Amino acid sequence: MARKERLRIIQEIVAQNKINTQEELARKLAQVGIEVSQATISRDIKSLGLAKIKNRDGKVSYAIESTNRLSLSQDKLKSLRKRVEDSLISAEVVMNQVVIKTTPGSAHSLAAAIDDIGFSQVVGTLAGDDTILVISRNNEEAQDFYHKLLSY
Repeated sequence: MARKERLRIIQEIVAQNKINTQEELARKLAQVGIEVSQATISRDIKSLGLAKIKNRDGKVSYAIESTNRLSLSQDKLKSLRKRVEDSLISAEVVMNQVVIKTTPGSAHSLAAAIDDIGFSQVVGTLAGDDTILVISRNNEEAQDFYHKLLSY
């Protein structure tokens, strides 16, 4: 299962249930056929910006905290901007793909930053040493992503 899909499912589980521990979250994920390690759950919780909040009954459970998510998203965008400024040499749309040229050794970190943002126009990225291939579903999405990338 793709990470994005797993994160979406975790958000649904947390929104619909009182999840008090990582173990409870792991059990809920297992009920829908997703087996993950405690380390993966911990990373997913951090990535989603989940916070433990006190419920009306006084118990503490995970919740999607909008301020945490906003801060996390801003940090991710800042990281992407920095990587684009430091390493982007050129970008070109080729049908439903964007080919990005970077400074030597920078492709992996820029591709990771693109993946981390979770652009809806990006199906996936492939990175070499100085080249990234960004794959979109269609030509329009590739164009949209290209323009977003250049805006950074």
